[in-house]
Amino acid sequence: MVLRRNDSGISGVGGSLTLIKGEHTSVRMVRETVTMTLEPEDYLVTVDFVFRNEGPAATVIMGFPESGAGDVSANPTKSAMRSFTSWVDGAVVKTRWVPVKSRPDEGEYKSHWVKEVRFGAGQTRKIRVRYRSYYGGSASGGVSTFVRYDFAGAKWKGKVDESVGNIMFRRPGNF
Repeated sequence: MVLRRNDSGISGVGGSLTLIKGEHTSVRMVRETVTMTLEPEDYLVTVDFVFRNEGPAATVIMGFPESGAGDVSANPTKSAMRSFTSWVDGAVVKTRWVPVKSRPDEGEYKSHWVKEVRFGAGQTRKIRVRYRSYYGGSASGGVSTFVRYDFAGAKWKGKVDESVGNIMFRRPGNF
């Protein structure tokens, strides 16, 4: 299973969620720092984002994408992640897991962990996401386990100033 994630701008259309088209008009992802801790049975990812509103006050729907491919249902009833938590400025916020309807022949599922974040005019917010997930696997190319994280700040206004990735091994082993 390959999992791809990043806090993205989401819009609601007729009750369903989709990535915003183009860039957000005022909110910019300034920085993201991803720390992956690889453990023997699973991995823990903590992502710290800094977002700045460069316009008037706005409420933003943020969706942290989750997707999987391989031996998974195209329309699962629950997340494949072991846990998921999000914070805004140090306070835990409520998120909801929203699956995206997929055709069974697509071979993957898509969903978003969704939250609303209010930005005052010119306000900078610190967003943290932490999740735990099992490793993915593959029957080809000799790869037995892997993790993946995609940097994807393109839906936010302008360019991301800095993206940092850190990988830590909890114990030596075959990762």
